[in-house]
Formats: sequence, structure tokens, C-alpha cells
Amino acid sequence: MRGPLGGWRALLRLAWRDVLRNKGRSALILAMIALPVLGVTAAHVVISTADVSVAEGLDRHLGTADALLEVNEGGGVVYQGADPHDNAGWAGPEDGGTDRTATQADIAKVLGEGTKLHAQRLDWFNTRIGQHNVNVTVHSADFRDPVFDGTWDLTAGRAPARVGEIAVNAQLVKRGVRMGDTVELVTGRPLEVVGEAEDASYRGEPSAWAYPGSVDDTRQGPMYSTNTTYLATVPGGVDWDAVRALNKLGVSVLSREVIAHPPSEDQLPPEMSDFGDDRADVILATAILVSTMALLEVVLLAGPAFAVGARRMQRNLAQVAATGGTPGQVRRAVLATAVVLGGIAAGVGLVVGVVLGRVGVPIAQHYDQSVFGPFDVVWSQVLLIALLGWLSAVIAALVPAWIASRQDIVKVLGGRRGDRAPGKASPVLGALLAAAGIAAAVVGARHGGDWGTIAIAAAAVLAVVGGVLLLSPVLALVGRLAGRAPLPLRYAVRDAARHRARTVPAIGAVLATVTGVVALCIANASDAEESRETYRPSAGLHAGFVSFDDATLAPDERAVAWHAIEKAVHEEDPESEVMYQLGHMGGMPGDQEVQAVEGRDGGSLLSGWGGYMGSWIVDDHVPAADLGLDASGKAKAAAALAAGKVVLFTDGGSPGVTRDGKVVPPDLHRDSVDLQVTTYGEDGAGHSGRTTSAPAEVIRVSFVTTQGIVPHAVAKRTGAQVMPSTISLPGPVSKAEKDTIEKALAGIGYPDARVYVERGWNGRDNVLLLWVLAALGGVLMLGGTLTATFLALSDAAPDLATLSAVGASPRERRLVAACYALVVGGIGAVGGAVIGLVPGIAATWPLTSNTWDGAGPSHYLDIPWLVILVVVVGLPLLTALVVGLCARSRLPLVARID
Repeated sequence: MRGPLGGWRALLRLAWRDVLRNKGRSALILAMIALPVLGVTAAHVVISTADVSVAEGLDRHLGTADALLEVNEGGGVVYQGADPHDNAGWAGPEDGGTDRTATQADIAKVLGEGTKLHAQRLDWFNTRIGQHNVNVTVHSADFRDPVFDGTWDLTAGRAPARVGEIAVNAQLVKRGVRMGDTVELVTGRPLEVVGEAEDASYRGEPSAWAYPGSVDDTRQGPMYSTNTTYLATVPGGVDWDAVRALNKLGVSVLSREVIAHPPSEDQLPPEMSDFGDDRADVILATAILVSTMALLEVVLLAGPAFAVGARRMQRNLAQVAATGGTPGQVRRAVLATAVVLGGIAAGVGLVVGVVLGRVGVPIAQHYDQSVFGPFDVVWSQVLLIALLGWLSAVIAALVPAWIASRQDIVKVLGGRRGDRAPGKASPVLGALLAAAGIAAAVVGARHGGDWGTIAIAAAAVLAVVGGVLLLSPVLALVGRLAGRAPLPLRYAVRDAARHRARTVPAIGAVLATVTGVVALCIANASDAEESRETYRPSAGLHAGFVSFDDATLAPDERAVAWHAIEKAVHEEDPESEVMYQLGHMGGMPGDQEVQAVEGRDGGSLLSGWGGYMGSWIVDDHVPAADLGLDASGKAKAAAALAAGKVVLFTDGGSPGVTRDGKVVPPDLHRDSVDLQVTTYGEDGAGHSGRTTSAPAEVIRVSFVTTQGIVPHAVAKRTGAQVMPSTISLPGPVSKAEKDTIEKALAGIGYPDARVYVERGWNGRDNVLLLWVLAALGGVLMLGGTLTATFLALSDAAPDLATLSAVGASPRERRLVAACYALVVGGIGAVGGAVIGLVPGIAATWPLTSNTWDGAGPSHYLDIPWLVILVVVVGLPLLTALVVGLCARSRLPLVARID
């Protein structure tokens, strides 16, 4: 065999024959490598199709125009990249921009002669359709103009052609709106439905398309309106110089020409240097770590199969070496099988993955409201996935190939095992990597943020690799300690220690799996612990309340709605009580918000986080509702209200006041409070009014439902409205009673009224997730252990047959098989649990750091010992039982090798 190509050609041909000869083992390796390639490829195809790039989605934003212009009210200056939706910033007029809103004339002057601007507007309205309050997005423009083609899809009827006409999407059709119907937006102008349409980008929210002017004069105005936007058609397009000129007028620009020919790095404004690529770097680092971990898992699972294959070829390989073959040629003989199998598996996984991705795209689109792009296969990335799959097969065969090239030729040709003692470098390297993993975990825990999370993930990878490299001396130690164990266990342990090339990868696969499961379980349990400890109830246990979103209703409509709701609830629960609040925080014109302020510097007094009953209850007595007061607290509150004082509530952990941007603990000895009224105008902005001082009493409560109670006399002095806020349900309220009240509210036309009953913290989802993780780990452990065990039993068939020949009962083989599974699963599970503690505990710092409210500890740690015990002890025993039941008890007698 001359030259590397000639040598590889012959070896690949022999490898192909070996693959066909050993169909069972070959099919196993193919499945191990092809399935990950298949799954990742299919997912990648679906994600690539769902991810619409700015170039692919340009027509959805621009229609047939050359640019989309968004004008900032009040001017300023815009800093942007090619795509302002992805990379942009804004500064006020004081930073060099204009101090007025750009007009169409200003824009046309920059873009030049022949420019046409097509105005469009986007508003959000909260309106009542049937028995539901619905947030509706309304696009206003003359959509008959071809410039809007591509931004929307007219599916039935026609485009609105005059004021008072709209088209609606499927989300509104589902709510009973049909062509020919008349609808109103916030008690405004009646609008006739003349068409049905869909947005070209997103179909997940109720939307309508209106002729300009149709919604401009609604009585109460939109909840939110965007800045003015224009679609611009410009002879010659809009280049980067024009974009920068418009940016100085406070206009952001999405230009077709700029997307096709993006600016270079030095053409971007200097301010864009603040918009770094940290997010892209984090995504890249995450992808590398996930790929590395997946590659490592596949390598460890496939490694034992290649080790067994190399064992079966050892006599042939020894003959090659004896006749002058070099160690490199021996290694290539083993690697050739991996090259062939890896290539077949990668190719099959790629082709089937693309096909499954094509099938999965419409399924995924059904569950996603964003409109996918055209079917997209990024062949460079798909081929890279396949290459990684092929590479995993080659890497999995490296250690068996290296061991095969170092075997003792004389022993092998003499019919004995020719393995040499493992080197000492691997355990040293393993210890160093494990130490590096611990250090990375500490750094990640202290650093926090995205990069801290990346460091912790890297720590897990380093620790797993280090742990795998340390398995060889661990197996040797366990083998020496098994001298007095029963025969099946002793045989399994010593066989595992003697054939480490096949055993170490199998144990390593289990170790890697358990590491991930334990780390995720600790992180999830600690997150649940934080949630449990920081949970603040909204009412007394099994008590509740009825609330209703009346923000969009006129005052007279609010009164009618609350009267009907009160009557319906009282019929079902005679002990219910209407709670009244001071002010109304709807934010609509005329609404009023009342805040307690610190008189000395105007800082906002935050006596509590709650407010389901309204920020301030208006009452001269302590309500019957459970406000978190104990007996002494109720007496203290009653005395304070009788004396005309405002009662302030605190749970002892909520901040008392923000002063100079800093949180100051609550002052339990405060003797007065200043109540400031903010009134919302027609422009939606809040205007601060007068401040009323009143004597106050601060009372500690077990949970916060409202900031406090204001006597009627003090409420009257503030001049603020007194409005219904909730209807309290003293309780206990059963599930059946809650359902009855909800049905009663739906029966009178108010199904959106919310009935809430406090059941305390519910951690069932967290517990379920813990056991799902354990089950997932069990499936992976079972698969890896079964594979390694049956490969080992196949390799050890001569030894087991010899045992039978000298008097071992058929049951002994089953016990040996079960013990081998116990060794692989047990050592891997214990090692994985120990290693998983490192990233698991480290992850709890960035995950549960609780410094935002100054309450409770700054870190939570909960190790779910029961789940870990099941994984470490229960799953290895389960796999041993499965293997023991499935293993053959009788074998034909063959010649003993060793």
C-alpha cells in the first residue's frame, strides 16, 4: 500500500466489509450517531425557516416602497445600523439633534425631488366585543395603494375605501366579528367591516386595518399610539448618506438599498460603539458549549462499541503488526470503521433530518403566531452538523485505535489479551481539568449575568471531561477493593477494570448524563425555594376577591358595571363586601392616582407592594376582609381610624421610601403622611396636583394587599375620586364556589371579571419538573448502560462460557450481567452526582440572587436529596434488574482466550 490514499482505500474497503459482517453492532453505532444528527438537523431547518432575516422580511415592512421612516415626536437624533429594528439608539435634542418633530417637507427635502411619502399609523385600543374586553391593533392607511402590497394579505372582501370602514383579521373573526358587522372602538365612531385580512409578519393578536381618519376621533383615544411612520418611494432609492441625514432629524430608516449594501464599520456613527456584540458572543459561546457537550455524550456512548469492534479485530491487527505494519496503519485500520460508519450515519441523519424538518415546518407554524419565511436550509450549517456527527464517530474510535496499536503482539497471537497498562498522564490531566471546572464555577457564581452563566456551563463541561479522565484509576481502585465480593460482582468489577477501553466511555456517558440532571435539579429546586420564600399572598388563605378591569370605561359605565357585578357576587356569597379605593390608576383622561410622598425631599413612600384592593382603601373602619392583620394589629388600626389617622401597612421587608435613588427601610414610627394626587390629562400625561398631609399610623402585616386605609374625611380633603376597586370574599372559598361565582359573572355579561382565591404558594410544577429531569436522566442512563453492558457481555462470551463449563449455574450469567450494569451505572451515577454539585450549586447564585427588594437572604440553595438519591441509587439498581432479566442465561461452550 503506497501513499496515504492507497492505504486508506484498502482499509476503508475492509471496514465496509466488517460493517456488513457485524450488522447488529453497526446498526447500534449508526443509530447513536444518526439520531443526534437527524434531530439537530430537523430542528435547525425549522428554526432557520421560522427565523425571517431582515432581507427576507423586507417586503413585510416596506411593501413596494424604498424605505420605512419612523419619526420621533419631539425630534432628537437617531443612531442606527443598517437595520434600526436590530441596532439603534436615540438621544434628545440637547445631544445635537433637532428640537422639533420632522415634517413631510423636512423629509422630502432630504430625499430629493420625486419623493412620495405614504403615511401610516398604528394604534392600540381596548374595546368591548361581545362579552369580552379585547386589545385591538389598528393600522390606519389607504391600503388600496399598491405601495402597501406585502405588508398585509387581504383574504376576503375589499380594502377600506372611506372613513368608517375597516378590515379585520382571523383573531377578531373568532370573536364573532363578520363582514358587514358594525363595531365600535372605545365608544367611538361605528366602523363597518368590509374585509378580512392578515398581517404579513404576525397573526397572534386581534388586528384591524382602517381608512385614515376612521379612529382619529374616538372618545377616549387609543391606549397607545406609535410615532408617525411613512413608506417612502424615492427615485434611485435611499442610500446611507440619506439615512444619516434623516437620523439627524430624529427619523429612523429601514432602507431597501442600505440592507442590500450595508455600511462598513467605519461608516457607522461613533455612538454605535456602545452597542457591542456581547449578545452575539454569548449566543456563540452557548452554542459551542452545547455542541461540545452533545459531541462528548455521543462519543462516550459510541466508544464502547468501537472498543468491542477493535477487540474482535485484535488478532488480525496483531498479524498486520507482525508482518511489518506500523502502529499508524493499525490505528487507521480501526479508524476506518469509524470513518465508514460515521459517514453513513451523518449522511442518513442529514437527509432524513432535512425531510423531517420540511414536514415539521407547517406543524411548528401552526403553534407559532409569527409568520415563517420561505423553506430555508442553510446548507453550510447543516453540513457542519453532519460533519460534527461524523467527527463524533472518529473521536469515539480514537482511544480504541490507540490501544489497538499498543497491544502486545506476542500475547495476542498466543491467544491472550494484549492490553497494556494505562498511562499516568490521563489522570493528571483529569485532575487539572476538574480543578479548572471548579475555578470556572466559582468565577461564574461571582460574576453573574450571561457570561457568568456561560462560565458555569463551561465549568460543567470541564468537570465532566476531567471526571472521565479520572475514571481509569477509579476503576483500578474499585477492582482492588472487590476481592471479597461475591463472584458475580467480583467478576463484573474486575472485568470492567481490565477492559477500560470499553468500560470508561460507558461510565463516562452515564456520568455526563447524571451531571446534567443533578445540576439542573439543584438549580430548579433552589429557584423554587426562592419562589417559596419570597411568595407574597394576595389575600388570606382560602379567602379571595373579585376584580374587574374598568380602565377603558366611562365613569357612568363603571358605576353600572360595578353595580351589576356586586349584585351577582352578593347573591352567591352574602358575606362579600365592596372595597373602595382612593383614585383610579387606569391612566385614562380624568383618572387620578394617589401616592404617598416623603415631605422632606419628595421621595416616593412605598409602604407595601400590594394593591389588589387598590393602592388605598377608603373606609372609616377596619374591613372584614383579611388584610394580614393579627388581633393586636386590627385593634391598633381601628383606634387609628377612629382618631382620623391614615393607616399605613408594611410587611417589614418592603422598602419604606426611595430617597436619592436609594432604598430606606420602613419607618415604623412615622406619625404623618403626605398624599399627592396625580391627574391624567387628554394627552395621557400625569399632572401632579396638591399634596394633603394627614396623621398616620404604621402597622406591620403578615402580607400586603394595599398600601393602607384612608378615612373618608382625609379622602375628601385630597379631592381624589373614590371608586370601587374589588369585592372581597372573606372565605373560605371552595373551588366549586369560585366556579359558581365565575359562571354568575359570565351570565350577566362580565366573564372578564376575575375571581381570585388565595391558595398559597404552589410548587407542584417545580416538583413535576424535578421528576421529569430524573426520568429523562433515567432513560439516558438506561440506554447507555444497556448498550455498554450487552457489548461487554458479547465481548466476554468466552469467559462466561468457561464459567458455565466449570459448574456455574445459568443464573450466574444473569447475575454477572446485572452486576456489570450496576458497576457501569453505579460508578457513573455517583461520579456524576459529585461533579454535578459543582455547577449546580454555582448556578444558584446568578439564578436566585435576591437583592431587588432588600428582603430575605441574598441567595437560596436547596439540594433535592431525594431526587438525587433516586438517580444515584434507584436508577442503577433498576438498570441492573432490567439487564439481569434480559440477559441470556445459557451460552454455547467456546474456547477460552484469557
